[in-house]
Amino acid sequence: MEKHAASSPLPYKHAVPYVTPVKHQLLRGACWLFSGAAMLADRIKIARSATVTAIGPDIEMAHQTILNCAKRLSGTCANGTISGVFTYINEAQGVPFSSCENYQAVDFATCDPRSYCLSCVDKKECYGVPSKPSYDPKGYGYWTNGVPKVVTNEWGYLGRLLGNSPRDLQIEIITRGPIACMVDPVPFNAYKDGIIDKAWDAKVGYAHTIEVVGWGEKNGEKFWHVRNSWGEYW
Repeated sequence: MEKHAASSPLPYKHAVPYVTPVKHQLLRGACWLFSGAAMLADRIKIARSATVTAIGPDIEMAHQTILNCAKRLSGTCANGTISGVFTYINEAQGVPFSSCENYQAVDFATCDPRSYCLSCVDKKECYGVPSKPSYDPKGYGYWTNGVPKVVTNEWGYLGRLLGNSPRDLQIEIITRGPIACMVDPVPFNAYKDGIIDKAWDAKVGYAHTIEVVGWGEKNGEKFWHVRNSWGEYW
């Protein structure tokens, strides 16, 4: 694997990046959440790039909403499963954009409707914005256009354990967009540059999840382009 430098996003077409900015999960066990969110955000950006809707801010789902509301299906700050992210999105019929709820790196005990997409008349009068267009529930006469959401139509697995080849992964990336992948995290801890070429440690297992956005070859050595969620400085 070769780290994809944040200073030169991959790929570019006519100076337009097809990937969203690198995030920092802050929490040690939240990689499952950020890899899934990055994969979806980048697929959305790629799809929008073919239309005029590519103009404007990136569309990303609210990470905090997943932490607050999807514990039963996905996980917590300590650990979780990438499949749970997509299962919850399907069951909840979508997750609001990140502008609805900022990431706080805290695993709240409850899924508060007011935190789902908060709107306030003043500091004391706040309410959760209704999912569908309507007048505000507090009766102040404010019209809301509902909550825009990130939705998925389908999701699934690819991998050697399922009989897939590296070529199958490449086909998925080139036809639909980036994928999320579980890896051994140890080689990433001391990573500086170049290609990571270390055997999987069975004692550690697949304990970290990253996003795979492409592949390449350098001096005859093949590698995957990956994006981590440990911040721009990693």
